[in-house]
Amino acid sequence: MKLTSITLRVADLPKARQFYEQTLGLKLKFGFPGLATFEAGYLTIGLQQHGVAAAGMKIPATVGVLAETELVLEVPDIHGSVRSLTSRGVVFESEPKAIAGDPSRRLMAAAFKDPDGHRLVLTGWVAP
Repeated sequence: MKLTSITLRVADLPKARQFYEQTLGLKLKFGFPGLATFEAGYLTIGLQQHGVAAAGMKIPATVGVLAETELVLEVPDIHGSVRSLTSRGVVFESEPKAIAGDPSRRLMAAAFKDPDGHRLVLTGWVAP
């Protein structure tokens, strides 16, 4: 078994799609009414309009768990990516901070939220 995709329920699909496609620069795999999916390395990120069923599947009511949802996206240049996204209007919680590491490198992370309040974290390895 392997994880291949994550689907986030969103309040405004066109706004969310614009954020993931234009602001974050993810490549759209496909989209149709109520759903858009994006390439994210080995994983697909799906955005589904809240309350809209796709492919005949019933959508359960959500229960305020946005604070528990987090997507982690690794980038090759954490500082450059933060600068680029900041210039496109993304507001980060803080500058990249070290969250792990060893003597040869540090894993830096910087978090922000999408238009629906889902927490996203950019990570990237840097030399100490």
